[in-house]
Amino acid sequence: MEYYKNCEQDPRIISYLTPYANWLAATIDSQGNLPSYFSTAMSPIDPIPMPAQSAASMWFLSEFYSITNNPVYLAGATRIAGNLISNVIPNQ
Repeated sequence: MEYYKNCEQDPRIISYLTPYANWLAATIDSQGNLPSYFSTAMSPIDPIPMPAQSAASMWFLSEFYSITNNPVYLAGATRIAGNLISNVIPNQ
């Protein structure tokens, strides 16, 4: 996305990233959690309670929102941020 934003606004980049962004947004649970790991069958495996790894996905979704203006991505990033603020950061 940085290349898209700063160098070349090639629509193929957005087309390539959209399925991943949609999957991420649909995978966030109601608490704002994302599983840390998945099996080869794409079943969630989450041995780490309240992980901070979802922060990278939050960043991706917020950046993707800034390019696409699709509110689904902002809502997903906001749910993850709420979880991090409420449950992860206080325990760090």
